[in-house]
Amino acid sequence: MTPRGLPDYTRQVQVVVPELEAPGLYMAVNTAQKTANTLTTQYLKEQCTLPDYTTLASPIGMMTSYEGGYIARALIYKAGAGEVALAKSILDVWAAHQKSDGSWSQQYLPYLNAAGTHDEYEDLQVDAGAALLAWAMAEYDKSQGGASVVYKAYVQLAFNFLRAAQLSLYGAVGTGLLCNQRKDGAWNYSALAADCAEVLLATAAVLDQYGSTLANQAGYFIATFGNDLYESIALYLYTSDALRYYNTAYPATGPVWGIDTIKSQISFSQALCAWAVKIWAGKAYRTGADYSAQAEKVLDKSVALCMGKWGGIMYRPFEDTAVDKRDEYTNYAAIMAQALAAVNASKYANQILRLKYFIQLAAFSRGEVHDYIPPSGRMDIAVNAHYGFLSLNAANGLLAGA
Repeated sequence: MTPRGLPDYTRQVQVVVPELEAPGLYMAVNTAQKTANTLTTQYLKEQCTLPDYTTLASPIGMMTSYEGGYIARALIYKAGAGEVALAKSILDVWAAHQKSDGSWSQQYLPYLNAAGTHDEYEDLQVDAGAALLAWAMAEYDKSQGGASVVYKAYVQLAFNFLRAAQLSLYGAVGTGLLCNQRKDGAWNYSALAADCAEVLLATAAVLDQYGSTLANQAGYFIATFGNDLYESIALYLYTSDALRYYNTAYPATGPVWGIDTIKSQISFSQALCAWAVKIWAGKAYRTGADYSAQAEKVLDKSVALCMGKWGGIMYRPFEDTAVDKRDEYTNYAAIMAQALAAVNASKYANQILRLKYFIQLAAFSRGEVHDYIPPSGRMDIAVNAHYGFLSLNAANGLLAGA
């Protein structure tokens, strides 16, 4: 008791001292929000493109075909002073590394060998890497006018490889999807939905530029290839109007080399598949049914379940607190923004604005973009950019208009 006979409340009340926030850059502190930066191409040009026009996954990363395609596409899209010419120089480097079967390896060492080329990091070719470079090449020719065919032969050769990936999976499981990868000459008989969608989007870009009767260098019509792929995405990957999502892989349980556990309803897979199906369904060279109604059903669900507290996009719906994280990714936000704009820009206008703003909040003034933002809003540079800010985040953010 106290001298006045009253209870000593200090013995019963626990005094809580607020924890100081961990050092770092935050999306917001109290009511002060981080500056939003409109993306520029500076980072891609200054740190992800070397003087010999080698393109990198990050400043201390490998020379990668997938990112190379996205970097070239972003430069062509922005078309600032000298940027389309820079994209051509980048694509010329990639053209020089195309294999005789039309493929490119996934990764190359970033420095030149004695012959003035880049050595493969490993004997691994991926469907999406070839697709992104073909897509970028077609977009370069489009930027030069409808009659431009600078990269037409390289694109046709790339579709030799992509058709081989399609034939290989058809022989194993009977679909028009594509084997995701080939390592040391052996195919992985599983398809990834996101990669197949990027291949279909690239196919549409190629046919739009070079004409619907274009064949690969083996004489196979690329529109036939694309129609088989389109039908297979809509029929084999789409679950149902009740479930409203595309499976991540086919067969659904894989196995996909390099992926231990295949998760369902991955946000960027939903975005890319919906986008690709919508685009192909509207083309004059589509020969099958119109499956475009799938697109909004899938996107409505994915936005509802995957948009996070900061306005970004989570990897997948947050369902299992022991496994799933609520981190929000800038690249997934950029892909989703592009898909929403392609499927129904008017309907999704508010969501597109928010996604682009999220990317701008996660960006620096020269175009670097953080990989992900955790629920705390703390942008941990040591984690986000351990190997340097990823070129893919910057390139896709630019393509999204952020």
